[in-house]
Amino acid sequence: MLDRPDAGSVALEIINPGLRIKGLLDVPGSRRISDLLNDQAETLVLHNVRFGTLEGTLLDTMAEFTVDKASIVIAFPWESAGYLAARRADRFGIAPPKLPETPVRVAVPPFLVHGLLRVAAASGTPSLLIRALNHFFVLTDGFVELNKLVVGEAPAVIINRDFVLGVGRLDQKGHSTEEQREVQPHRIDEASKLGGLS
Repeated sequence: MLDRPDAGSVALEIINPGLRIKGLLDVPGSRRISDLLNDQAETLVLHNVRFGTLEGTLLDTMAEFTVDKASIVIAFPWESAGYLAARRADRFGIAPPKLPETPVRVAVPPFLVHGLLRVAAASGTPSLLIRALNHFFVLTDGFVELNKLVVGEAPAVIINRDFVLGVGRLDQKGHSTEEQREVQPHRIDEASKLGGLS
């Protein structure tokens, strides 16, 4: 398992096609995770790193690993329950609650990501919605599907807009206006060999 992060570290899980990476990211001061991903720096340095399959099978470990941010497709930041309660909106870069909260499905091939999007343009036209997204944008209460299999779920899912094929709005039950989800996705046990984050 990953070491328990201290007050200045966040356990970050990165999901790319065919590979899952978990490690600790040092977060200076009061900076938000989305700020770190969206700033001018080209890389992030993770510590106590574990590499695994999307199913959670451990492949390798490293003490330190430098990540090219441009290659990150999807990321989950994790923090302790107490720290999350105090700093969740600030640290994750989530918009204030007064902004509309819109259920969406984001196509990030080969993944489909479901969650709540909070941007001012969420109720506008689809083109406005996509243009309003930051390079790395956040969905809350999200989960990631691959062929109907849930390969990750977290309070916050951060997506790289460069890998987004499109965004669709859902109703409050998680359905599009044209279809009903008849098959419930299977879920991978998060307590896998790769190690839990809680």
